[in-house]
Amino acid sequence: MKPSKKSIPARLAAAAFWLALWQWAAMAVGQEVFLVSPLRALDTLVRLLPTADFWGRVAFSSGRILGGFALGCGCSVALAAAARLSRTVELLLDPVMQLVKATPVASFVILALVWVRGRELSILISFLMALPVLYSAVRTGIASADVQLLEMARVFRIPAGRRLRAIWLPAVLPAFREGCRTALGLCWKSGVAAEVIGLPDGSIGDALYRAKITLSTGELFAWTFVIICLSAAFERVFLALLDGAGVETNLLCVVTNQLSRSPQKVYQSLKKLGNHPLQFIPCLDPLDAPRGGMPYSLPPARYGKFLCGLFDAWYRDLEAGRYVSIRLFDDYLRILAGMPPSTCAAAGACGSYLVVEGDGSLYPCDFFVLDDWNLGSIYTVSVEEALNGEKSRQFLLQGQLRPQACGSCPYQAICRGGCRRDWTALGPEGGNYYCPAFRTFFDYALPRLRRAAQVLLHQ
Repeated sequence: MKPSKKSIPARLAAAAFWLALWQWAAMAVGQEVFLVSPLRALDTLVRLLPTADFWGRVAFSSGRILGGFALGCGCSVALAAAARLSRTVELLLDPVMQLVKATPVASFVILALVWVRGRELSILISFLMALPVLYSAVRTGIASADVQLLEMARVFRIPAGRRLRAIWLPAVLPAFREGCRTALGLCWKSGVAAEVIGLPDGSIGDALYRAKITLSTGELFAWTFVIICLSAAFERVFLALLDGAGVETNLLCVVTNQLSRSPQKVYQSLKKLGNHPLQFIPCLDPLDAPRGGMPYSLPPARYGKFLCGLFDAWYRDLEAGRYVSIRLFDDYLRILAGMPPSTCAAAGACGSYLVVEGDGSLYPCDFFVLDDWNLGSIYTVSVEEALNGEKSRQFLLQGQLRPQACGSCPYQAICRGGCRRDWTALGPEGGNYYCPAFRTFFDYALPRLRRAAQVLLHQ
């Protein structure tokens, strides 16, 4: 998550405070052998940067530490998958992982010097530090996989590759990402510590040790700063690559009466979670309750104001060259551009698809998981039979009806009646409960929506 613009001055002020305190402490001590000032450390770093020796040491240590981390990633995934498939493997690996986590780094380094040369020591130590952390993270992700989705995949005989992409990766990646964040920091700290003990020529650890024995405190602080920067930089790059290679997800926000009062705050908060498509749907009242009777119920007037405030924030981003996908606005833009919308609510008719419940029951829509619309069980009815059955045809026919009030509405061509779940009654005598909200929104936003559609068409 990126820091907000408001937090940047506060962070800079905090950094300035600690730098000033460091400078004051160095001046109070008055002996650079014990504590150099930040200005002296910076001067030393500036002198190191142009030298070939500096970049050679950075490349040497980075390559080996990241190599150990990469080995840890690969082995942790393979071992966690094996533990998932075999209880015996799980029982055999658990004490090993506990042992690796509990053993001090220094003990590992001294023992490893018996087995490997000093030049390869940081690879082994980084690998050992990353392995239990990432193994535990992958195991946690595997355990969080949706059992019902896995059962559905088994019933539908979905190929292993698609199961991996659609079920396992979304479950494992969040935990694996956090594990990588922790493991990368551990790899850098333990890898450099191994170099300080093993003293391989041309490494950062060797430079730290030489600075220590020659009492070059400025170099000691400069190299420490380099290690911190390298660790932070590689963490950011790796996590960005992991996010880019991850499974595409969208964020669904249910709009309640309370939440609708802060549309722009909600929008900005969701954006901080990453570059995900956003979806906003009004909170539904229970089917057997009157509309608007619950504390969380969303009144049409409040929903209309929410959509207008949300649109203002979205449009500002669009004008600044930042397109944020909001499903409702995306559909309106597609309609204005002459393209079909992506949702049945904006298409003017119910779509043809199936919802599979945990017990295998089939329904024509996730808003109509009702006994009246039960299409059978996935265990006894094929997908073709469920989609082409009489109940499915009746559902689609009813979904093509539109309230009579829609015929005279100036916004019918873009609104198309909305979702059937929001109708007050089925057939011409009904209407969309949120019709006032959509009228308010189109009165307010349609001219800018048209401009946005033209801009996007010509990009």
